[in-house]
Amino acid sequence: MIPKVGTGFGNNGGASMQMNWPWPPPRRKDIGAILLVVVFIGVLVFGIAFSNHLAVNFGFGPEWRCVDVGSRAGGPNPVCIKDVPAKPPSSN
Repeated sequence: MIPKVGTGFGNNGGASMQMNWPWPPPRRKDIGAILLVVVFIGVLVFGIAFSNHLAVNFGFGPEWRCVDVGSRAGGPNPVCIKDVPAKPPSSN
């Protein structure tokens, strides 16, 4: 007598098939490590996106505002404009 092998779907009297994953299910520490990496990358991206890294002072001092205009002015040199100092308060 030849044994009957089922497809594993429903109650057909055959052998049921079960998924055999190539890795074990994630543990609590695995999920925590993944969340920690995601938070770290998010903070890093947020820090780069909203930092003031584009406003570079080229060494003239705080009263100078320098902007890198790229190739429009003939090269990668910055264009710097000196801010007008604020009017000192009168001492009358």
